[in-house]
Amino acid sequence: TDPRYATPKARLSHLMEIFEQIEEWTKTKDKFEAMDILNKHDIPCGPILSMKEIAEEPSLRKTGTVVEVDHPKRGKYLSVG
Repeated sequence: TDPRYATPKARLSHLMEIFEQIEEWTKTKDKFEAMDILNKHDIPCGPILSMKEIAEEPSLRKTGTVVEVDHPKRGKYLSVG
């Protein structure tokens, strides 16, 4: 292992370099491909979803994170649950 990254303390002085490497790597993947690869290595991650993706994500509806609200004047709209 590279001693610059071997411990949290060692990594601290190289954070910008680490961020640059991560950014370059993620440019070559879509968010779900990157998540799949990282999850296989037990690296915590999650996607940043667009508003459209949030509105269409079934798991967010199922958990009540996104709910449909019926407003008397506005009609139905999505809101955070």
